Amino acid sequence: MPRFVVLKHETASGAHFDLMLENERALLTYSFAAFPEPGASCDRLADHRIDYLDYEGNVLGGRGAVTRVESGTFDLLSSGDSAVFAFLRGERLRGAVRLIRRHEDAWTFEPE
Repeated sequence: MPRFVVLKHETASGAHFDLMLENERALLTYSFAAFPEPGASCDRLADHRIDYLDYEGNVLGGRGAVTRVESGTFDLLSSGDSAVFAFLRGERLRGAVRLIRRHEDAWTFEPE
């Protein structure tokens, strides 16, 4: 079963949260200003290395540090260029959610 993780990424300019969904050999990654909650806006980032599912610590290149704040498994119900629909099984993130593309790399996180 695929896994997901939410990492708090602290940098010199502040902190944000990255939701990462396992997808074969990479992680679909979405960046949030705060912990992902219904209605929150997020940005789609480039796919990240699968290693981040289990990693905490400094990020190479002086890009801050990451701490795991949530993890679990999920079912990918559907995925496309404009929406990702998944059923998450974590401590805080539980149930069906949809990531909806609003424009370019701007997305919204919605409960289903």
